[in-house]
Amino acid sequence: YLRNRNFEEAGAVLNRLDSLKDIPPERQLDILNAQGAYYIVKGNNSKAIGFYREIERLASSVSRKPRMPNIYYAIALAYDRMNLPDSVIYYAQKSINSINDSLLNKYDYHHLYAYLGSKALKQKLYPLAAQTYKEAFQLLMNSVERKTEKQILQLEKKYDISLAQIDSLRQRQRYQ
Repeated sequence: YLRNRNFEEAGAVLNRLDSLKDIPPERQLDILNAQGAYYIVKGNNSKAIGFYREIERLASSVSRKPRMPNIYYAIALAYDRMNLPDSVIYYAQKSINSINDSLLNKYDYHHLYAYLGSKALKQKLYPLAAQTYKEAFQLLMNSVERKTEKQILQLEKKYDISLAQIDSLRQRQRYQ
């Protein structure tokens, strides 16, 4: 409902979900995340932060861990909307610090570094800005390289299939 900008229905669903008892912890995290997003969209950033902080609190008690870099980034964005730059920097750094190697290889997080770089630059934290912009650039280059390699492999596979089809057609042509 949030994606379709149907906020009344989204709020009603979240209220119904909030009243349910015995929700598994993993589902509880999903509901909290949706509630955080709902209140961000509605402009109630402090309430959204409360839901995201609850995710942070519960994250260690579930088997399927939430992507904490995204949660901390959402908190940083909310603080940014509230014009609290020190909190923005703190949570933007926390989002980067929570990236582990398995996440780094699976998702593109260069935007988190660029975000921290831009906020650090605004705060005149030049060494931090320079370092995070450098890391953002490196991650972006790695991402482009990974995607390019994947596209090359796909093209090679298509080329190999095309060659096999051509060979097959040549064989048929010989026997006709």
